[in-house]
Amino acid sequence: MIFHYNLATKAFNSGDKKAAKREAEEGARYKHLYLSEKREAVNKTLRLKNKDLNLNEKIDLHGLHKNEVRAALDFFISSIKRKIKAGEIVPNSGLGKGHNVKVITGKGNNSKNSIPVIKEEVQAYFDSTELLTRRAKEEDISSSASCKLRTPSIT
Repeated sequence: MIFHYNLATKAFNSGDKKAAKREAEEGARYKHLYLSEKREAVNKTLRLKNKDLNLNEKIDLHGLHKNEVRAALDFFISSIKRKIKAGEIVPNSGLGKGHNVKVITGKGNNSKNSIPVIKEEVQAYFDSTELLTRRAKEEDISSSASCKLRTPSIT
């Protein structure tokens, strides 16, 4: 992918716009393929890690890298939203106005300096998407190595 983008830059700088376009398109094709394969790997990891969990209420993100967390959560939340909208599940909180989920992040024991990077990324995700309406108490997060989150209902 980067190889083709570098070739595109060289071709463009030398005035060969046709070759630059061809190499840029090839780089974009490889980037799309890479992202597609990466998404599939994340989804496969999630399916394997979560096969015994009720995926309507909790998800285990152990084993994912920090940069894979957002895609995993997007998949998880959109799946819950779709199931609620289709009537496959009923929101489990607030008289049908919300849905509590538990995101298991781990304590960071296998991370550099034993810092829980997944937990921080999960909290940043929910803060940035405005899906979080109630944050778990800090002692709950550190003792259970999870975050309890609430998503809004789907109307």
